[in-house]
Amino acid sequence: MLLLRRRQGLLRHERNGVLAYNAALLAGNTMRLLLPRVLVMDTFCTIAITIIFFVYMNPHLFIDQRRIGYNKRGLRLLLSEALEKDDLHVMGMAIKNYQQERVVVGGTRVDRTIESIYAWITQSFSHIVLFYLGSGRFAMTGGGNIDWEDIHQRIRERFEKPWQTEGSTLHLGVRFVNINETSGLDSANSIINTLLLALERAGQDSSTTFGACQDTLSIGEVYEQVMMTHMLERVLKNHEVEVFLQPIVQGASRELVGAEALARIRDEHGSLVPPSLFIPIAEHTGLIDELGAQVLSNVCAFISAHDLHSMGLKWININLSPLQCVQHDMAERFARILEQHGVTPDMIHLEITEQSIIDYSLVENQILQLQEMGFKFSLDDYGTGYSNLVRLSDYPFANIKLDMSLVRSYCNGKGRLLPVTVSGLKSVGYTITAEGIETEEMAENLIDIGADYLQGYLFSRPLPIDEFVRTYTTG
Repeated sequence: MLLLRRRQGLLRHERNGVLAYNAALLAGNTMRLLLPRVLVMDTFCTIAITIIFFVYMNPHLFIDQRRIGYNKRGLRLLLSEALEKDDLHVMGMAIKNYQQERVVVGGTRVDRTIESIYAWITQSFSHIVLFYLGSGRFAMTGGGNIDWEDIHQRIRERFEKPWQTEGSTLHLGVRFVNINETSGLDSANSIINTLLLALERAGQDSSTTFGACQDTLSIGEVYEQVMMTHMLERVLKNHEVEVFLQPIVQGASRELVGAEALARIRDEHGSLVPPSLFIPIAEHTGLIDELGAQVLSNVCAFISAHDLHSMGLKWININLSPLQCVQHDMAERFARILEQHGVTPDMIHLEITEQSIIDYSLVENQILQLQEMGFKFSLDDYGTGYSNLVRLSDYPFANIKLDMSLVRSYCNGKGRLLPVTVSGLKSVGYTITAEGIETEEMAENLIDIGADYLQGYLFSRPLPIDEFVRTYTTG
């Protein structure tokens, strides 16, 4: 009964061990009942004790298969006890580009160097427990009075020197992972899994410099990224992506002319998650394609269900990630979504960030296909990259959106070249949208230098679609 209730907390070999020693005891009791005059119970008890030893107490279970040192199983056991005592201190360490080093210099040399590293750390810091987790990854634990900063610094200094083993010399780099808080890490398995992920990322360093790396990764940050990925996957699977609309107004009349569609997701408690948290995760994990598709689908559903002209809407802007653009079938996917909702592309403007056009050759074919379909393009975040009038002439933009940092700089008396820039852009046919407008003074300043459209909190924060409709529907 206890085995069934606690089975989720046991490893496979532990569950099998519990079954095995209980089976031995059951067999002993059965023999005792069947042969009461034969002393066999002690034999079966000895068998059960032996099983328990090899399953739970065999020290070889906690040694790495290469006999370098304590392994992940040993770390799991120690962490389980530490969590109960609320005395958890762990520092992870990863050899940079471990797999690449094995290919270049040979697995044997790297293995010997790993043994030397393990031996040096255990000898230099006898007050900590060191574990080797494989693939050039280590974990160190110890009591609360340990000066982890000192250990960190001394290891870094040692890695500035080469490692010599049996006549060979090897330069290795190292990066660190710190467990500086355990919020949400409520089990040894969750800590180890997150630590391994963090160490994997830490070890993937493309720099060619030797020695220790200056920066460290926080396991708490990695855990948050893992949880954010799971949350985003759940939202996408259940088609729970929301679209908020932020108004874009005509500069002179302040009348509504457009809106920017912004993706929003909620956590399990119904609270909105900041885009600055989930958008980078979506791009890093490849989920940005599905996220963008659901945003477009929601916008098309909105266009299909409402009379946009009665609200004054002439178009809706949708942000386009550069990672979406590298998908060769992006135009076909967009066409299917529009056809499904009966929407024409002239109502949708696609925003591409200024940083995206640095590698324009990678996305040119997809953008040209979308342009042929009837989509118009807006250059977002102008002022944060390296664009100029000569470069912009090569791209199919109809509108330029001045980044809010550029707008604020000008309104604070620093961006003196902005009027000349706006004049030059308008002279070759671009319309201008100024983002980040928060005060009437900012609005007037940007109108004076030629901004056609304004967007910002002065007019409205991003609104859920239902609230947007209630606010801007007339009659």
